[in-house]
Amino acid sequence: MNVLIEIYGTPKEFVVGEITEEQYEFWKERECGYGDSPSLVEYCVKKDEYQIDEEYDFIIDDWSDLNDVYFSTGFSQNNKELCFDEILVKFTYDDHIERNEILRCIYPKIDIESIELDEPDIGSFHFLGNEIYENQICFSATLDEDFELETFDQKILKEFSFSQDIIYDQKIITGVLFRNVNLPNKAKINSSVIDQKFYLKP
Repeated sequence: MNVLIEIYGTPKEFVVGEITEEQYEFWKERECGYGDSPSLVEYCVKKDEYQIDEEYDFIIDDWSDLNDVYFSTGFSQNNKELCFDEILVKFTYDDHIERNEILRCIYPKIDIESIELDEPDIGSFHFLGNEIYENQICFSATLDEDFELETFDQKILKEFSFSQDIIYDQKIITGVLFRNVNLPNKAKINSSVIDQKFYLKP
């Protein structure tokens, strides 16, 4: 018996990189632009159009490369803060029977890894980049004979769980598990970007 799992949400990419105190102070003053200086957003997405002094220029090629502290791709729900009682999952089993489920906290198994970034050995100043893609099916996997499924019922639903990271005020679902096994994501993510946000954190 095969079961296709499709999760609807908002694909996202999130990076955290360490910058110097001088770079932090320079861009904090110019987050919204300052005189002839670009804003932080303009600098991140159109870096090549501006001449930035080398000591303040922390992006080499692309902002997403600044990920020495943290990098992850995953998804949230409906482009909002994660709300685990509103994750829409579509199951298709026996190749034709469909049912939609609102997985309420996956009964209520959520493995949370909270990333603390204020330890002295990690550094004091960080750049955060967050890119959100077009809303669609952001996770797809198939449970097959490897899991020895004979029937599809509530017992199977209770064996799903999410893994989630929390960094500063950002939350991201990083994986879907069944019977504590990470399921590979085979969803094709549309590369159309609908939102980009950039932050500086001391």
